Amino acid sequence: MKDYNTLITGIGGQGVLTTAQILARAGMFEGHKVLMAEIHGMSQRGGRVPCSVRFGDSINSSTIPEGGADLVISLEFAETLTSLSFASNKTVFVLNTQVTLPPMVTIGLTRYPTSDEVLRTIRQISTKLFLIDARAIAEKAGSPMTLNNVMLGAGVGAGRVPVSDKSITEAMKMLLPQRYFEVNFRAYQMGRNETLRSK
Repeated sequence: MKDYNTLITGIGGQGVLTTAQILARAGMFEGHKVLMAEIHGMSQRGGRVPCSVRFGDSINSSTIPEGGADLVISLEFAETLTSLSFASNKTVFVLNTQVTLPPMVTIGLTRYPTSDEVLRTIRQISTKLFLIDARAIAEKAGSPMTLNNVMLGAGVGAGRVPVSDKSITEAMKMLLPQRYFEVNFRAYQMGRNETLRSK
C-alpha cells in the first residue's frame, strides 16, 4: 500500500499515547505494515507528547520525514504548531479547539499564542483544516474522558485514514477496559461524523 503518515500531538494526560496505539493496532488488523514512535518524557507532567503512526509497505523508520505527514491530529490547540516541520500543503490538520495551558505558560516562562496566530500559521502551510470542539462532543458521547477518541474519529473522517470501523472496534476492545469500550467507540463515531459532515 501507499505510505500513510499520521502525527498525533497533545500534552500529558490527554490520551495521546492511547490514541496512537488504537490507530496502530487498527492498522495491523487491516494487514498494513505499521511503525509507531512515541515520546514519553513529559507525559506525566503536562508536557508535549507527540506520537507518529506510519502505514505502508515501504516504510523502514517510525519517524515521519520532514513534510511527510498526511494527517496531524492535535488534542491541544496550540500544540499543532510543534508539528509544522512534518507538514506540507497535502497535510490535513484536525485541531481540538479546547485550550489547555502547558506548565511553561502557567508559570510565566512563555506566552500562549492567540487563536488567530495559530490558524494563520497553519494556513500558510495547508488549507485542509478542521476545527473540532472535542470536549463538547465527548460530553455528548457520555464522558469528557473520551476526548482523545473524538479526535481519533475526526482524524479518520477528515484524512481518509486506511482503517475501517471494524478494525478500530477490535483495537479498542483489545486496548481499553471492557466497561469503557461503548462510550469510547460512540465518541469515535461522533468525531468521525463531525468531520464527514464538514467535508
